[in-house]
Amino acid sequence: MPTGYLVTLGDGSLDSGDVIGGGAISFTADGAYPTGLGSGQWTWTGEAGGFPYTNELEPGDYWLADDGNVYFVPDYGIVDFITTSTVTSAPVYTSSGDGTIMGTDGDDVIDNGYTDDDGEVVDGGDGTGTLGHEDVISAGAGDDSITAGLENDTVYGGGEADTIDGGSGDDVLYGDTDPNELAMSPVSITTSNYTDTSSGFTVTAQNVVGGVLTSADVSNISTYAGSFGASGAVSDTDSGVDAQIAYDKSSGLSEKLIVDFDHPIDELTFTTLSLQTAAFGEVGHYALYNDGALVYEADFTDSTGTGNDTILVSGHGDFDQIVFTALIQTDLTDGSDYGISDITFVPSEPAPVPGNDSIDGGAGDDLIYGEEGDDTLDGGSGADSIEGGDDADTFNLSDGFGNDTIVGGEGGTDKDTLDLSGVTEPITITYTGEESGTVSDGSDTISFSEIENIIEAGTTDYDGTTDITFGGNANVATVEKEVVPDGLTNEYKLEGDAVDSAGGNDGTVNGATTVAGNDGNALSFDEIDDYVEVPDVTMNDEFTVSFQFKIDDTTGSLFQYIYSHGDINSTNSLNIFINEASHGTDPNVLRTVIRDNDDTLDNFALDFDISSIVSDGQWHTYTLTVESGVGSKVYLDGVEQNSDSRGGDSFNPSGNLFLGAREDLNADRFFGGDLDSVKIFDKPLTSSEVTTLGSSGTVPAIEAGTIVADVTNVIDADGDIGHTFVLTDDAGGKFTIDANSGEISLVGDHDASTAYSDTVTVEVTDPSALTYSETIGISIGSDTGDDTVTGPHHQNIMYGLGGHDQLTGGSGDDAIYGGTDNDTLDGSTGGDTLVGGSGSDSLTGGTGADDYVLADGSGTDTVSDFDLTDSGDGTTVDQLNVTGLTDTEGNPVNAWDVVVTDTNGDGTGDAILTFPNGESVTLQGVLPSEVDSAPELNAMGIPCFTSGTQIATPWGKIAVEELREGDLVTTLEYGPLPVRWIASSDLGEGTAPLPENVMPVRLKPGSLGNRRPLIVSPQHCILMKDEQSGEPVYVRAKHLAEETRLASFARGRKQVTYVHVLLDKHATLISNEIPSESFYPGPMALEMLSLYSRMNLYAAFPELISGPCEKAYGARAARVLTRKELRKTVAHEMLTRLEIELLAA
Repeated sequence: MPTGYLVTLGDGSLDSGDVIGGGAISFTADGAYPTGLGSGQWTWTGEAGGFPYTNELEPGDYWLADDGNVYFVPDYGIVDFITTSTVTSAPVYTSSGDGTIMGTDGDDVIDNGYTDDDGEVVDGGDGTGTLGHEDVISAGAGDDSITAGLENDTVYGGGEADTIDGGSGDDVLYGDTDPNELAMSPVSITTSNYTDTSSGFTVTAQNVVGGVLTSADVSNISTYAGSFGASGAVSDTDSGVDAQIAYDKSSGLSEKLIVDFDHPIDELTFTTLSLQTAAFGEVGHYALYNDGALVYEADFTDSTGTGNDTILVSGHGDFDQIVFTALIQTDLTDGSDYGISDITFVPSEPAPVPGNDSIDGGAGDDLIYGEEGDDTLDGGSGADSIEGGDDADTFNLSDGFGNDTIVGGEGGTDKDTLDLSGVTEPITITYTGEESGTVSDGSDTISFSEIENIIEAGTTDYDGTTDITFGGNANVATVEKEVVPDGLTNEYKLEGDAVDSAGGNDGTVNGATTVAGNDGNALSFDEIDDYVEVPDVTMNDEFTVSFQFKIDDTTGSLFQYIYSHGDINSTNSLNIFINEASHGTDPNVLRTVIRDNDDTLDNFALDFDISSIVSDGQWHTYTLTVESGVGSKVYLDGVEQNSDSRGGDSFNPSGNLFLGAREDLNADRFFGGDLDSVKIFDKPLTSSEVTTLGSSGTVPAIEAGTIVADVTNVIDADGDIGHTFVLTDDAGGKFTIDANSGEISLVGDHDASTAYSDTVTVEVTDPSALTYSETIGISIGSDTGDDTVTGPHHQNIMYGLGGHDQLTGGSGDDAIYGGTDNDTLDGSTGGDTLVGGSGSDSLTGGTGADDYVLADGSGTDTVSDFDLTDSGDGTTVDQLNVTGLTDTEGNPVNAWDVVVTDTNGDGTGDAILTFPNGESVTLQGVLPSEVDSAPELNAMGIPCFTSGTQIATPWGKIAVEELREGDLVTTLEYGPLPVRWIASSDLGEGTAPLPENVMPVRLKPGSLGNRRPLIVSPQHCILMKDEQSGEPVYVRAKHLAEETRLASFARGRKQVTYVHVLLDKHATLISNEIPSESFYPGPMALEMLSLYSRMNLYAAFPELISGPCEKAYGARAARVLTRKELRKTVAHEMLTRLEIELLAA
């Protein structure tokens, strides 16, 4: 076995200057010469026999080994080691390889053990590069596994799902592309293979039999003299051959030869046999189709004079079928006929099927292109450039990820994920725009864009578009609602308007004013010129009219019309009015005059006395029913007052309906009093139904519009801020959703006397048009019943309302509200929210991180399984939410407000936490010693202290934690401004002092005219006055603590809560009587915010995503002094307290 040195053929040829390198290698070769290529020389530098040599010129032989590589065997033997060596002279040799390692269309494993048809292997030394290991690999179709190995390789994965490992070097890796796929060879269809359907074509024919074309089939083909055609027997005086494509003159039809191609082509040639154009005027015809649609058709003739001509079909675009027919001869004496001896075409490969590729760049600065498919891409170490291409790609990162540039791509079914779960070192994620930002571990930084989702180390996906959770409303309560019978066609609640909530026939209010009604608001009429006009209301022979009213007084001798539809002096009219107190014959009478087509005017038929209710200040319900065969009845407060046998004939008043006036607006016929809840039914109500109208028939109900759920935790890691929400499924038709806020509310009143449940699917769409959905169950118990409900879905929202309820959640994150009385709530699995409500409730969270919500009046609750395990951030897995609890002075509770005892009274029982107003929670299985310190209570969710800063507002001072978005605050520069966004940052774990960059600064009482201290963050600015310039200037709190005696650091503090108040523009607030700045969203301030708070801030100010802050939000309200400037002003005593009153004026 010869031993020599590998020669690197830089261009595939053995030439002077080619590198000879590495250690000596033994190789195999068949025979001596000609396997040995011939003699030549090499020049080497190194060491032999213990002596150094430089540029030694020595002879030797060049060999072609079995592995396809060329080796040099020196005549003087193997040297000790080589520093450099090159070819000096050599025989002529060119590698038979093409420089590319080719795969097949199968599932190949291409590595240094794979040899292609040209004898080329990975890292075989016949590539380019210093060592000849820079290979080009074309894997072709199939699910290939490719290991590129050494140096800078280019790999084309080709179609389907490939696994590519670039190895070392700066590689270029493609998931789907393969420009080196072998070109398809031409295929000829002849008499020997026309029945073959495995070569990219199918040939059939149709014959003319009895004047009708047969169906297409290969059995309809026959051959003649090296040609093939239709096998039918068409009469032809010029030719007796049946195996041809012939035109049947008697039927006017032609036989057909049909060729279907497996994949579209754009060119072919065909050769005819015996198309006798010169002798008989015969003409052929072909038509091209693609996917059933005609692309092109043409006639053809023989140009050779022999009848055997080759015709090119090209330039008409893609086609997947050609149909040959014959035409009548040009002399019209007979039909043409001919055969086909050859059809030649180049099959087209189907478009590569993009697969879900897995590509690992390995070491080096790689270029990686995932292209189509759901690819998994890993750049490895080095500064890589990675493009995912179309569809949902995953970019895996691990420790030492390098300075990569990652582009997710926006095509296909897009949802690209940056997976950081393999990174164990601390990282910082910074968002610079929608779907873009950076990831840094302190040494390496990745820049990413077009990324919809991030999976962070140690967490699950925190991109809210896929994590849709839901919250409920602890304040859902029942009210007493009026029962409305069936048949309601028009309803005017008169809530300050004349909207028809039942029939949509809205009216117009003219002068009447809004007052408190019996149910909501009502309208008050002044007896002068107030009225409501309603477009014509359609009525029939049977109906009911009802309204609620109060009478101010009935002074006078005329009439006050409450309801007027049609002229009282004409048929088809209904008028309801009051005879005033001084009326000559019937004072203080309420009259109903109804005239159908058969009635005459009768003012006395349906009147009744109302003296007792005039000016009593009470609401009363009037009702009129009209029934065929029974007649008319009038009721007051559900009690029948009068009746008449007339009524029930054909009836439909014309003209508009007037409330509070007669239909002609007579000045002496206006109403003085209040009117509410006018209802018209298309049927006569029964006496029992009449009693339910008004205040006498009410049931417990949850009002329409009540919010019972909302979509929560939809926060995009990709920077998408806004989302739209829609209900795609509402099985009971009970709910509606606000497209912007995600709040789910009741469409109509819910009768709380019975339990109700529904299934709702919420679809969430973000600005990148990514859409996700989640199905939840909403269950509402009865107001008084003892409900037992088990949530049927992954996520459930459940309300027990009244009664001793037993509510059990599902496998997801449930929100369960017990309501009043003593309830039993069980969250089951998932991170649940449990709200016992009032009463002595038993709460079980089950597995998962659960929240137990306590509020003022929540009673004495018991938690069976409170999980005190550290969740990893210094807080317990389960949490107590006490934001709704206050102390005896109305302040939010803190850890020092809690009294810890136990059920045994000796420290051995279950811990009992009692709050200032008597609410308590017993934690079964938890010893009091485990929860009796402020840090322990704080870890459970009870704050160690509250912010408490008093902010000046137009209505006085308000604690900053009580401010809400939209509240007005007083600013020195602009007067009242609304709060645009508010959030808080809870810093510190309570185990060690806070670091100096977030350590609070305390401004002492009296230091700046303040009576109480002010605690702010070190970067927060205080407004003061520069006496030299006379201008107000901002001074950072930390500089005041470092350079003056006005402030000091709160050293030793282990926890702090900073509340951030953002306005429409930067301004100065009055905080504990000190002028201090509103939140300014600069880089340092943003770093203090949690991801959740930052995303909400971006929702309020999307401009901040692309920054800079000065351009997106605006400049600060005043200049900020540097530390150097502050020292100068302090030294010259030129910095003074700002006179707030003077500046505000």
